[in-house]
Amino acid sequence: MHPSHPSQWLYFVETLLGHVWIAPDPNGNGRFWLGLGDEGLGSYHKPWQATDDAAHGHSGDARLDQFVGARPRLVPADAKEWNRGRRLAGGTDPS
Repeated sequence: MHPSHPSQWLYFVETLLGHVWIAPDPNGNGRFWLGLGDEGLGSYHKPWQATDDAAHGHSGDARLDQFVGARPRLVPADAKEWNRGRRLAGGTDPS
């Protein structure tokens, strides 16, 4: 089960495709989900693994992965360059 509408984002990046986000797994298993918009793309042991996959074209989403090699990067590889924050109440994007 993936968090299609996570209530909390650990990290997010606003892109022309929508918000790319990393959120704690709602099952409380210590994992993290990478997502785009309202879609979960994959589960990871560590948040940095998700940022790395998103930045290097291994997210599993063709729309996002097509931008690998773009300059400037669509999605930063370093989580320190992502925004930290929460999704707003009701599951709406913080844009």
